Amino acid sequence: NPMEALRSIGVMGKQAKAALPALVKCLGHEDSELRMLAADALGEIGDNSGTVVDELRKLLQDPEPDVRESAATALKTLSPDAK
Repeated sequence: NPMEALRSIGVMGKQAKAALPALVKCLGHEDSELRMLAADALGEIGDNSGTVVDELRKLLQDPEPDVRESAATALKTLSPDAK
């Protein structure tokens, strides 16, 4: 189950860095819950590389409010000085 896997990845934190490419890919998935969970997991992992941040910023324009909120929260976690 992909959703259960994403929840687990978020819990694993920094140990999940190997999953970054798959998580970034999930940010573009048609299922809004997968996009939301991927954004949450990326925030938990804490990798603030340009690719991750750029892809999360794209979700700030997502049609689903929960996805936008998850992306904003992740970005705030990754860039705490950002306003």
